[in-house]
Amino acid sequence: HGDLLYVREIEILPLHRGRALGLYVLRNVMDTFGEECAATALCPWPYDYANEPKRAEEMSAGDFVKDREVATKKLTDYVSRLGFSRVRDTEFFAVDMTRKLPQIDDLLDRRYR
Repeated sequence: HGDLLYVREIEILPLHRGRALGLYVLRNVMDTFGEECAATALCPWPYDYANEPKRAEEMSAGDFVKDREVATKKLTDYVSRLGFSRVRDTEFFAVDMTRKLPQIDDLLDRRYR
């Protein structure tokens, strides 16, 4: 297996944030599309809604952390819960799909299971 699954973006609507649903969705994407892949990769950076005011309003972008560095750190810590780690000195994070990954139930906030 030498294929790579690249996840470009995942957006969680404001009503559903704070429940680790992003990890749930990501894990399901990995399980569904990454079965034959050696690794899954992504770039965990905050989406820039600067040129999309209507979309920014829909996604409550005003509630996001304003400091891009802080927001990126928050996202990298978040995806590391699934086993992702930085690929050398790049912006990419990857996880080896041949290793045991956390179970979905272990990722979800206990209050929402």
